[in-house]
Amino acid sequence: MRLDTSPHLNYNKTAMSWAQEKEELGREMLCSLYDEGMIRTWYRHNPKGWGLVSGIWSPFYIQLRPLCSYPHLLRGVGAAMGRMIRQEASEVNKIVGVAMAGIPIAAAIAICEGIPAVYTRKSEGFPNLKGEYGEHSLVEGELWEGDILIIVDDLVTKFDSKLITLEQIE
Repeated sequence: MRLDTSPHLNYNKTAMSWAQEKEELGREMLCSLYDEGMIRTWYRHNPKGWGLVSGIWSPFYIQLRPLCSYPHLLRGVGAAMGRMIRQEASEVNKIVGVAMAGIPIAAAIAICEGIPAVYTRKSEGFPNLKGEYGEHSLVEGELWEGDILIIVDDLVTKFDSKLITLEQIE
């Protein structure tokens, strides 16, 4: 089963519990991303494995930056993540996409689920740029007092960019 080119997934989600649907969504996304080479393994792609930014060796590598080149997958990821947010964090009313790889994912969620999105700008030099960033904001889009946010990125290794995102939002 693979994510198709429609905004709807390939199975009858009304007949499933949320736990079953989430498991099927995860399986479908993993297989589709693997098929397109965005989930890479030591066996298929690199016998030496990968050294991650955290310093840990990994037998697999996830590269979601090409996701925009596969609109059907981007739509499927946006629909699946949006569904997960609606089911497990229904109080969220704003998505925050972390620069850079989280931005298209946040936009896909916004389009698929109708949850407004904002995004952070690249953070080199932050926090030295606070207040001295020309006409640009550290967060692009509309944030309002009382918004309940969820931060979206392509993956988590060291969590550094998420902490910077939190500072940018503050």
